[in-house]
Amino acid sequence: MAALAFDWARQREVLRALATTDGLTGLLNQRAFHERLEREVAGALAAGRPLGLVVIDLDHFKAVNDRYGHAQGDRVLEAVAERLTSVVRATDVAARLGGEEFALILPDAGPASAAATAERARVAIAALTVGARSLTASAGIATCPENGTEAARLLQRADSALYSAKRSGRNRCHPYRGERRTRPADHDRTGTAMNTEGV
Repeated sequence: MAALAFDWARQREVLRALATTDGLTGLLNQRAFHERLEREVAGALAAGRPLGLVVIDLDHFKAVNDRYGHAQGDRVLEAVAERLTSVVRATDVAARLGGEEFALILPDAGPASAAATAERARVAIAALTVGARSLTASAGIATCPENGTEAARLLQRADSALYSAKRSGRNRCHPYRGERRTRPADHDRTGTAMNTEGV
């Protein structure tokens, strides 16, 4: 009986991991990211501490898939995930939101700290090469409470900052500075997702 109980507990752990982890990169998946962001925002507000959110999108990633194939694109995404986890603290959270879009949740990170982490992530990604070209990424930054005290609003504003970075030439990090209404042609959270998000 004890062995059966242990096996069942282990199976539940595996199922829980499958439900919250992106199958390709091992990062949190989109659903788990939203749940974690809600908890982190609530915790930050309750403790009176700042919280940073960085949304990162690889630039012109569709061209990587078109030229080198989806298998190579998947390897690039795995490498990006490794770079992101290498530049964050143990208390930070890295997630894949789908396709070529990633996010970092940064507890106890105000505007300056969140911007510094975003820049480290951008530089780490730029060190990767695909063929003869460097991979680049754009990032949008929002912080709680400065840019919002609700998870959905914070994500919306990090997205807005990301679109601003894309429009300004890509391969850069922008903090949120106001609403943006148009998305760049190469940024579509669903349309450019050539690699299936893990469940």
